[in-house]
Amino acid sequence: MTLGVYWMQNWREAVLGLCLASSMASMAGCASAPVQEMSDARAAIAEAQRSGAAEHAPLGLSTAESLLNRAQIEIEVQNYLMAREYARQAKDAAVQARIKAQVGRAEPGEARP
Repeated sequence: MTLGVYWMQNWREAVLGLCLASSMASMAGCASAPVQEMSDARAAIAEAQRSGAAEHAPLGLSTAESLLNRAQIEIEVQNYLMAREYARQAKDAAVQARIKAQVGRAEPGEARP
């Protein structure tokens, strides 16, 4: 076997190894606990509360809190993909509640539920 053939065989193995390692690393990112998403959701809920969502957007705030609780339950059973999704939904619901609360405070004549 010539040196060129030997190098080509090893080069292919190295590339395959890198592809495999890259695939495993990206899968590990999905399989880890959604720490950042949970933190983002908690921060968004806290901001909604400070903005008066409990008074002006109670349903949106309650939805965000319920979704965050569901995310926590999913973490406890290590279902990280669903936990990540619930955390993202909780953040979105909290942002909407904050916006609604800010609009509600800015327009005091508007009918409220």
